Amino acid sequence: MKAATTSTACAARNRANGRWQLPCRTIGSSWRPRCAPIPLLYLWLFAGPLAPALANPAPGVADASTAIVTTSVAIVLLVALVWTVRRLRRLQVENGRAKNALAESDDQIRRVLDNLFAFVGILQPDGTLIDANRAPLDAAGIELDDVRGRKFWDCYWWSHDPALQAQLRDAVRRAAQGETSRYDVVARMANDTRMSIDFMLAPMRDAQGRVIMLIPSAIDITGRTASERRLRDSEARFRRVLDSTADGLVQIDESGRIVLANRRLESMFGYTQQELHLAPVETLMPARHRDAHPALREAFFAKPETRDMAQRRELYARRKDGTEFPVEIGLNPMHTPEGMHVLATIVDVTVRYEARRALERALEEKTILLNEIHHRVKNNLQVISSLLNMQSRRAPPQVQHALEESQARVKAMALIHQMLYEGKVFADVDLGPYLERLCSLLRQSFLGHRGGIQLVLDAGNQSVCVDLQRAVPCGLLVNELATNAMKHAFPAGRSGRIEVRLRRPVPGCGEIVVGDDGVGLPDDVAPGVTRSLGFQLIPALCDQLEGQLRLERENGTRFIITFPISDGEP
Repeated sequence: MKAATTSTACAARNRANGRWQLPCRTIGSSWRPRCAPIPLLYLWLFAGPLAPALANPAPGVADASTAIVTTSVAIVLLVALVWTVRRLRRLQVENGRAKNALAESDDQIRRVLDNLFAFVGILQPDGTLIDANRAPLDAAGIELDDVRGRKFWDCYWWSHDPALQAQLRDAVRRAAQGETSRYDVVARMANDTRMSIDFMLAPMRDAQGRVIMLIPSAIDITGRTASERRLRDSEARFRRVLDSTADGLVQIDESGRIVLANRRLESMFGYTQQELHLAPVETLMPARHRDAHPALREAFFAKPETRDMAQRRELYARRKDGTEFPVEIGLNPMHTPEGMHVLATIVDVTVRYEARRALERALEEKTILLNEIHHRVKNNLQVISSLLNMQSRRAPPQVQHALEESQARVKAMALIHQMLYEGKVFADVDLGPYLERLCSLLRQSFLGHRGGIQLVLDAGNQSVCVDLQRAVPCGLLVNELATNAMKHAFPAGRSGRIEVRLRRPVPGCGEIVVGDDGVGLPDDVAPGVTRSLGFQLIPALCDQLEGQLRLERENGTRFIITFPISDGEP
């Protein structure tokens, strides 16, 4: 009713404005006028007034009226024909433009789709392929006609894997029911190569929500999957290296949580990987150290620096079963995307500590044994010296002097063992302190009743040490040379000076000089030539010392003995 009223009002308004139009047509709630065809208007204008005359022609006018009507109808028809032709041409032009615009729009959409690097297609709900853009076709080296009209799972891209075809068939079925599927698959491409793609199949619905088409799409993720594979391989290699180390490795964050641990650490402490992950690092410590450790950890993170095996301090760790064992710990700060971490290297030194303790016990036992040996040797030499002293009291003067010389030699050897016993060091003998005590014994033994002779030692400020094998001949050499000087260099109560000097003239070489300012040696007296026991012993003792002997006769007598010492000796 409302539409009819609107049309009538429209027609009345058009007549009032002097325009001839057909009644308006409404479409929904909107409306627009539509003009009546011009030929119909002409027929109405001309044929309307002539209709009564044609129906009742007057006499004599029939022929003229017929001619007029005929002419008028012809004119109307001609005008109508011309207008219709022009109207048809205009409609054809408009329809052509619309078709061209639609075709151009379709071509533009096709060009956009074909220039996408993504794979896009159109399927019927039953999985039949209708269309696809150029990307998947070019990648596979095929044309659209090779796959159009085929079931999607039977197309070239999936023909290499029956299991994948079954998976796609199921995806089509679920997509037709309105479900979207997405997963990574491997597609077959040109020359039977393979490409990893991120595939998605989604339904397309109409205005009523019905699934009218299926849209498969995919992108090439070969580069991404290759990068992910390399990353996985790198992580696997890192893990293998981490787990193959002989030491326990644990990575700790600033809050003291364990974020990474290798297998050696698991076996060392008896925990599993799951138990260690994000556990407090204090779990691995004895209970007596746990309360103080957070402050130490905070101090380290405040000033992180590499610490070599925790500065070699003696530390202990605690296993899951509660037992403790000695460890050495090294700390290495690490900058990570999550912040500052520390990588701790934990070494179980139980075997090393046990070996060290065993070595210390053995060394202690050997020290006690050597100490006892030197003590017994010193005591035995003192017993021999005492026996010689007792024997010399009843002996003739000539024998008495020989016994006194032998007693001095025994005392020189006993003194070495006494110093080794007292010093608790058995590897070598420091010649400086030894010669000082030897000279003191010689003064007591030979110069007690002769105040005019001085025996002076100059040991310098450099330590000269020799092993026990060379210390004995060295002491006997000084004893023989000093005793001989005290006996023969100053006859008839003459006073004088005997000097014993110890030096290191060059690295690796020691030198002992025994000299006096006495009367000097006769020209026919020399070590190894004179038949006296002392001068016969001097060359042999030099050979044992691996040294060289030089004799100087100017301004008294000087014996210079040089011998090698190792570079490791102080």
